Amino acid sequence: MNRSYALMFQSVFSPVLQRFGVPEQERPYLMDFYMNGLIAILHRWIEHDCEKPIPEVASLMERCVIGSENQKKI
Repeated sequence: MNRSYALMFQSVFSPVLQRFGVPEQERPYLMDFYMNGLIAILHRWIEHDCEKPIPEVASLMERCVIGSENQKKI
């Protein structure tokens, strides 16, 4: 984990996860899961020559992270 990410994890992500009741020992795993998933979306987007508009990709990423009642769009 690089220094910038470690600082963000400690000061931003961990408190948010704590607020949602995620046990401390599970937080790094959860963050790895989400970060790698988001990176995979970006890789796919780039591999397909960035054909989808940025707002569409951003919306997809947001729905993957925070969920949506309308998951049919994904």
